[in-house]
Amino acid sequence: MNAEKLAVVLGLMYQYKCTCRTKHSEPCNPRMKVPITEIDGVKKLNCEIELNLKHHIVSIQIDAGFKNYENSGDNPILYSRSKISKGDEKLTHAQLLEFSTKILTDIPLLKLQFGGSFEVHEPLNVAIHKGIDDIFGSIASSNVVVDCMKECCVCYEKTKTKTRCEHHLCNRCWSNIDMVGDDEDEEEMPCPLCRENIQYIK
Repeated sequence: MNAEKLAVVLGLMYQYKCTCRTKHSEPCNPRMKVPITEIDGVKKLNCEIELNLKHHIVSIQIDAGFKNYENSGDNPILYSRSKISKGDEKLTHAQLLEFSTKILTDIPLLKLQFGGSFEVHEPLNVAIHKGIDDIFGSIASSNVVVDCMKECCVCYEKTKTKTRCEHHLCNRCWSNIDMVGDDEDEEEMPCPLCRENIQYIK
């Protein structure tokens, strides 16, 4: 039912975009802000659905707004799905419905993976990487350095994400760090270990 409603809304966006394209030389790709701000304990998320007229693509993207890249469009993408029409054909209602059904089924089941992204199921390559890390991590010694998954410095879950000060911090814990400072323009997000400002990522 909700998938059908979303497909209808996307269809209206698609019509608007086609109308807009006839009035302007440059294509306009309407975006719809989705009011999802937290998934699996990861907060301060940005979520948008976009339609691309030129290539006939509908897509959803969830990014880590809490990492505050200087250019917000560069924030790490934690979840992304799209539907592409074949050739130059416009997206049909059936295709929009398929896309809507997929994302509305996925999103309630998303879990944070050690690489920092959201997935419904642990990808096979993640299981392989975990196995390799466990095997070779066990041979680390004074003369052998193994760069494998580390524990988050807050919750101790395995993670590959780390701050610019090189401390491992999972996205869930990162998104829960409060800003500190008296002036909004001078607020900082302190690293849980060294207190360096990790609000902005270069």
